[in-house]
Amino acid sequence: MNRKPPQPPTIREQLGTFIYGRKKLTDERKAMTTLMRAAVKEANEVWSPGSQVFQEHIREVLQESDAYWDIISSLDPNFAIGVGVGMESERLATVSRSRLAWRNDPITQWIVQTWTNFAFGENVQMTIIDSTTDTADASVPLDEEPPVTLYMVAENVLQEFWRADRNHYVLSQDRLQRLSDLTLVDGELYLILYISTLDGEATIRYAPTDEISEIVTEKGDSTVPVYYKRQYTDTEAKTGTRTVYYQDWLTAIDTEGKGKPELLPKDAVTAETLQPSTFVCMIQVGINVKTGMRGWPLMTAGLPWAREHKRFREARAAVAQGIAQFIQKLKTSGGSRAVDSMRSILQSSMVNTGYSETNPPAVAGSTFLENQSATLERLPLTTGAGDARTDGEGLLHMAALGGGLFPHWAGVGDAYRLATATAMEAPLMREFSRYQNFWAAQFRSVGRVVLWAKDTWGGTQYDGLDNPDLANDIDVSTDRLVEVDLVAISGAISELYDSTLVPLLELGAISPQIVQEITAFVWLNALQALGAPNPSQMANVQKFKPQPRPASLPTDQPPGDETPAPEETPVPSEAFGAFTKAINEFSARLAVIGQRRR
Repeated sequence: MNRKPPQPPTIREQLGTFIYGRKKLTDERKAMTTLMRAAVKEANEVWSPGSQVFQEHIREVLQESDAYWDIISSLDPNFAIGVGVGMESERLATVSRSRLAWRNDPITQWIVQTWTNFAFGENVQMTIIDSTTDTADASVPLDEEPPVTLYMVAENVLQEFWRADRNHYVLSQDRLQRLSDLTLVDGELYLILYISTLDGEATIRYAPTDEISEIVTEKGDSTVPVYYKRQYTDTEAKTGTRTVYYQDWLTAIDTEGKGKPELLPKDAVTAETLQPSTFVCMIQVGINVKTGMRGWPLMTAGLPWAREHKRFREARAAVAQGIAQFIQKLKTSGGSRAVDSMRSILQSSMVNTGYSETNPPAVAGSTFLENQSATLERLPLTTGAGDARTDGEGLLHMAALGGGLFPHWAGVGDAYRLATATAMEAPLMREFSRYQNFWAAQFRSVGRVVLWAKDTWGGTQYDGLDNPDLANDIDVSTDRLVEVDLVAISGAISELYDSTLVPLLELGAISPQIVQEITAFVWLNALQALGAPNPSQMANVQKFKPQPRPASLPTDQPPGDETPAPEETPVPSEAFGAFTKAINEFSARLAVIGQRRR
């Protein structure tokens, strides 16, 4: 077979080699070849827009360099996500880039960690607050323990679920924050609740967004989820993968676990059929919903800017490294022999031999000698860092805003005035507060499923837990959003009791029960502001109930003495007077501590 003789490189190839270097040009060719092979392989198969094969090949190429993604996107945005694929495949492509940035980009990592550490918090507690305290207290004497109420039963069920070893992998203190991280990076997370039909105990796990391929909605209403179609790897399945449908949690409660099988394909496999004596339902946790029902990563809008900022910093590091490579310049008037002679004098012999040193560099503080034919000059080491700083902050500004943070929260605080930074705190705190409320709603949904499961399968002692009003009283407490002034808080509490509550109580203008509820409320918020663990239990209404005094105080008075005993001080006034005194002492101590810190 006759082969064509090798052709000389074209001008374009020579220019590419000159600009990029031979190795870089070879890598570029390999990457583009891989891309073309992926497209050809996709075309040869049964055309399925956005098939897994095409996505995997594209992902391999894009991980080599972000520049490829930019090139493809600029040519045809549809091609970048698969021809005719639509919004869902674009979302999955964004999830893939968000995960890559979470692993490799410091800006994306910092933004996600800030949202989790500051807004989600570390001390997340779920408890239930009895909203019927007034009615219960009216019929129970002060010297008797209150009867076991439905709220107490519900509290025990929630605490058992939250602290059980079977839920350690999701709800423990060292793993709970991962729920927020995954939700921020992927845009959504799916909580799975496995419920034993023998005793009603619930076990919680979760599934990532890329395992949920479809959400089956109510007929005629695309906003109501009924089932979630999950496709995941399972070694026990014959094909290695399994397709299972999970009931939505609210559908499960409304239909008493029966679901709506008429909405499923005939051969559909539901989750509760995989394990004996187990019912399964799912809760979708989605943020940043653009269209439809699926959540998008937090950094969806900020990813291009974060990626460009990373490239810019890498380029600046290359510039600084290149400039620092040579710090001095030696000029000689001789020819090539003179240059070689000077190089041999100044250059280490290990450059040529590679194993021995016969010409070590001069020690620090040495004197360089030169004649009139040689001149040693110091090279300028400026890198244009001032302009680069301004340019870099502009990119960082956009990346931070894309992630929901103002620039001074991303590490460029010295570029902003204090007044500007302070003015921006209010909208940012509102964002963080909204995120806290979002997670409180998710945990409240989990709590309602736990109570419903106990009511359904736990036995008669749990009858009544399946009550929406009871579930609405589930309280989810998290860390404080702002640093608090302890002295100001304690002083305000003391002033509240001294000037308002105690006088009104003594005059009979308000009842002890009202003061009791106010006390519990004030302490609950104060403990939350101070970051106390489990503040709801510490500030329980029952713990602030005034205690009765004995009818007469013991004295050494002999029998027969008709001297009247001193008048009894009203119980509420004495109890809250002692409480106010303790508050004042606490305030004084905090004031001393605050002055020492200053």
